[in-house]
Amino acid sequence: MAVRDPKTEQLRIEIYRRMTPQERMQIAAQLYEEGIANMRAAILDRHPNLSEQALNREMRRRLLPRALFLKVEAHIKDHNQGL
Repeated sequence: MAVRDPKTEQLRIEIYRRMTPQERMQIAAQLYEEGIANMRAAILDRHPNLSEQALNREMRRRLLPRALFLKVEAHIKDHNQGL
């Protein structure tokens, strides 16, 4: 973790405290979306020929706890068999 200057850290905290809850949530949502985009790009960088379906599966695998990932995959498999 990076070492932060105490004065800069205090200023950052003051700025966040002045924000509305909605502003802080918007920042969190933007960071999440950027993280998802970065993860997607990293996967495609290592596996450029990955299908959209395989890419989505790998993203779920990385994002979800293992037990939930397995349940979601089973649900998707069951859903696709019904089509």
